[in-house]
Amino acid sequence: MITAIDIAQQPKEKFIDPREVETDKAFQRIGNLPEDWMRWMLRIAQYDLNKLSEGDWSNLSYEFIALRWFPHGRKGNIPRIVIMVGGIFSTPTRTQVIKFHKDLNLVLDCILKKKIILFEPKLIRIEFDPPENKRAQWHIGFRADKWEDALEYVAAQWFSIYIDKIKQCPRCNKIHLADRKNQEYCSRRCQTQAATQTYRERKGLISGRPRGRPRKEVSLKGKKKGVKHAKRK
Repeated sequence: MITAIDIAQQPKEKFIDPREVETDKAFQRIGNLPEDWMRWMLRIAQYDLNKLSEGDWSNLSYEFIALRWFPHGRKGNIPRIVIMVGGIFSTPTRTQVIKFHKDLNLVLDCILKKKIILFEPKLIRIEFDPPENKRAQWHIGFRADKWEDALEYVAAQWFSIYIDKIKQCPRCNKIHLADRKNQEYCSRRCQTQAATQTYRERKGLISGRPRGRPRKEVSLKGKKKGVKHAKRK
């Protein structure tokens, strides 16, 4: 028996670009808040690029694509930026990432040492976007034709907003973004370890083991290995 099938009524499978899937994973790794992206930038600055595997570089490239898709100007106080380099899936080269990594470390060194930070001047745009929308608003932003300019502009704007929250952990020396003004440590673990060390130093417990009743010495007389009780004669 032959059955006629209308191809037009068959459901069409939606094509999903694998690059979009990887970019969504990058958003999940980083987060959707400006604070999450500031922490991402601090992590990049503390990477050892020489130890990154090919998989790490691939994840990092999709994170830069996610940075390109991030709605700057509509999240918090982040000014708008439009990256006009290549297609929507274009990423900076490794040479550009290495330069960005170096620039981030220079900026963080100036922040921790309370030095003046100088960035090259950029042409700022003030535009009404989108003009066809009734809810359109004025945006102050920057259109970047090079990845170097885009990354430098993003770093300058984000550091200017979160510079007071950037601190260095006194325990592990990790640079982190503080959630509170009085937060000094990067994690609860470092805070607990520092408090424990301070307590031991104050009590004179430098060895690390608290003083107290000594352990009982178990006598091995009459016992053999693997035997619970000694045999009676």
